[in-house]
Amino acid sequence: MKNIKHILHIVIFTAILALVLSGIGNILNRKYSRQKHCGFLEQKVDYDVLFLGTSHVINGMNPMELYKEYGISSYNLSNHGCPMALTYWVMMNAFEIQEPKLVVVDLYGLRWEDKLDKNTEYAHDALDGFPLTLTKWKSAWDLFDTVEDRMQLAVPFAKYHGRWNEIDKKDFILNNNFAAGWQFRMGISADIQRPQLPDEGLLPEKRTLSMDYLEKLVNECRSREIDVLLCYIPCAEKTEYQVSGNFGYVLSEKYGINYLNLAKDETLVNYGTDFGDSDGHLNPSGARKVTSAMGKFIKDNYDVADCRLTESAVLWSGFYETYFKSYIANTQARKTVYEYLMMLNNVNLEAEIHLSDDIDKNSHPLLFELIDNLKEGSLITLERLKTQDGADIEIVVRRKDTGAEVGKKSYKLN
Repeated sequence: MKNIKHILHIVIFTAILALVLSGIGNILNRKYSRQKHCGFLEQKVDYDVLFLGTSHVINGMNPMELYKEYGISSYNLSNHGCPMALTYWVMMNAFEIQEPKLVVVDLYGLRWEDKLDKNTEYAHDALDGFPLTLTKWKSAWDLFDTVEDRMQLAVPFAKYHGRWNEIDKKDFILNNNFAAGWQFRMGISADIQRPQLPDEGLLPEKRTLSMDYLEKLVNECRSREIDVLLCYIPCAEKTEYQVSGNFGYVLSEKYGINYLNLAKDETLVNYGTDFGDSDGHLNPSGARKVTSAMGKFIKDNYDVADCRLTESAVLWSGFYETYFKSYIANTQARKTVYEYLMMLNNVNLEAEIHLSDDIDKNSHPLLFELIDNLKEGSLITLERLKTQDGADIEIVVRRKDTGAEVGKKSYKLN
């Protein structure tokens, strides 16, 4: 009897200790991963589509705009500095929480031979937020070589227990990612040129470790009867590097799966307005175009429900409203007319632009290119007239779905 009580006391003490350490760990652990994946980890809705890949997917595929235009329920689980080996393990950990109908994986970086980026913190950004499971242990053991590194990935508290001096009020607040994993990439890069695409028949000279993990990913999805869509998001990757992406055509033919190379569409993105940096990451204008093209392809080729017509419609409507308020706040915070116009390329915005008569295209080529960028979507009115307060351009912005005014800006051009 005493032995039973003793064992019971040990079990209770261990359970309490585990709860205490878990609570302390939630405070000490870095919050990026939990915040990035928060909407997925909370499991408030089912996600029919998961997007996987590198930072090009983080900035290029916007689930909330996909919802607004097509009613597709999706989450962006891509990560910065994420080779295909890490992408594979992100997917496997995600499957422990819920399985989608479709996995979309971008093929940027298939030439890489390493499992992780040189900055191994990216692995923690990708996986820290996921709960401890056997799959997470397997992830740690496969991705890292030392026991210490493996322990720190599997149990983040082992890495962050010394953060006491760094703690501030932000560590007690978990800010949800209201964009379902998508991240704004602000800016308009003038250094981007459209790279020449390699011929589809030109294959990589050798098979890389990343290609091995991609095929492993495809086979895992097939074993679970989950559809896979391979894709390539427009970027500035050199032609010789893009050859590795042609491995997608090999797998497409071998397994009968689709490979959507969006970089082939010369009219899809504008290399003068749609990229946020010289590395070829899409800004919100480019993301809108790529997301729309992806949504149309998914709707045309896969059995994905319109979540605007399901029981989760109210939840999704709330998610979108929270996201859209954030989008508008970011738009209104733009200091330059160029970034402001770039942000107006949105499926749910309408713009009236009043432009001073003495502003001409030769003096302000980027301005007119950004206005042209809105003509097939958001631009409702473009008038030449005398503006107020000596401004060279005045812009009034309204929501397309309600007609409510959500922004008004005027700028004096140099």
